[in-house]
Amino acid sequence: MPFLKRGNNHERIFSSEEYEALKIIKCLKKSGLALKEIKQFMQLVQTGDPTLRARFEIFSKQRENVEHEIEKLHEILRIINYKCWYYSNASEIGDEQKIKNLPLENIPEEFREIKENLSCN
Repeated sequence: MPFLKRGNNHERIFSSEEYEALKIIKCLKKSGLALKEIKQFMQLVQTGDPTLRARFEIFSKQRENVEHEIEKLHEILRIINYKCWYYSNASEIGDEQKIKNLPLENIPEEFREIKENLSCN
């Protein structure tokens, strides 16, 4: 951050605007935006109002990326939930084959599609 002020002990001193910028940088970084792109975004901010549309586009695209990632994580969670059900029941009865060979109609409905799509346990 250009022109960052430092205190007597050389500690960084942030204005409220700089602190807000740091929060945005942290958000963008956690969302998966590359540091190079974050730097470009910060340069757009410094340029001012003529870059408002470009900044909107960055956030709009990143929102789509995050939504897509959430969808993928939901699918992963569904599989993990199925496997938790599977292993919980198998360990409860002490026989994995009985759970593995359950007819589809005896598997909770929320897991049937997952069971069909998995090739192995």
